[in-house]
Amino acid sequence: MPEIGLGIGRCLLNDDPLEREVLSWYDASGKRYLSEAEAQHQRAEQLADRLRQLGEEV
Repeated sequence: MPEIGLGIGRCLLNDDPLEREVLSWYDASGKRYLSEAEAQHQRAEQLADRLRQLGEEV
């Protein structure tokens, strides 16, 4: 859908033990939009990394 800057494509899910291939939305530059669950997981990982960094600084 070039008129709205979206495309659809296949990808493998990150951290999926079943290695499933799914359809995902992509923006005009080819960046994949994360699902809500993936976005939450990514935010949790970033928070955990930051907490580890703060623990090392103390």
